[in-house]
Amino acid sequence: MGKGSKKRSSSSKSHVESGASSSGDIAKVPKPVMVAFIGIELIFGLVFIIVGSLNVDKCNIDKMIPIWLIMMGVVYLVTGVHEFLQFLRSNKPAHANKGRGFISLIITGVLTLITVALFVAGNVFVYRAWSVGPDFGHYWFENGCDMGAYMLSFVAVIFMDVLFGVIMIGILAYACCHCFCKK
Repeated sequence: MGKGSKKRSSSSKSHVESGASSSGDIAKVPKPVMVAFIGIELIFGLVFIIVGSLNVDKCNIDKMIPIWLIMMGVVYLVTGVHEFLQFLRSNKPAHANKGRGFISLIITGVLTLITVALFVAGNVFVYRAWSVGPDFGHYWFENGCDMGAYMLSFVAVIFMDVLFGVIMIGILAYACCHCFCKK
């Protein structure tokens, strides 16, 4: 090596050269996994909207259950489209090592708040109806509800409850590790 050449140490590698990307970068997720998650989200959104729309007047036990299905379906569709557009943006060379833009963060935050509000509302609607005991054979009765609409909302709420529990355990584990583990 000549006198004028400089050797770069491994600690002086730039952020781009190290292959790291900013936190929250969607490009870290393998493409097939991301496409599968977005596809599932879009499919569930459509199913929720269709089932809710077909049963708006067939759930007397709690009229909000089909409306909740429609609202969750719309949120899933909007979130899926938003994440797909973010995924396309993150795969462009000009945006490869950039995180989400400010507007994307705002949209994600609003969608997250709406999802949490609907999560709480779904628990209220579904478990309140469950306590009364839905009659699936006679949806026109006072405690009647279409079995497909109710069971879809019931399974969705249970799945979200489990997911919420796993997220809370993960946050607690991270917090404990961060606070008590030596670095």
